[in-house]
Amino acid sequence: MAEVLIGFAAGIKNNLNAGGTVILSGILTDRLDKVVAAYEAQGFGLVKTKIKGEWAAIALKGKNK
Repeated sequence: MAEVLIGFAAGIKNNLNAGGTVILSGILTDRLDKVVAAYEAQGFGLVKTKIKGEWAAIALKGKNK
């Protein structure tokens, strides 16, 4: 799932309102850093991480324009 979410990063950025929040889940914890890095590269800031077992969910906030 991480690779799919990484592939969506630019598209989500282009379709999210300025300052909007995106929540992503179904991320294996060993791939979490790669997903966060891909979204940070698009200008998102990590707001919250929730981990349960080997799975993670994250909330990221887009930049205000």
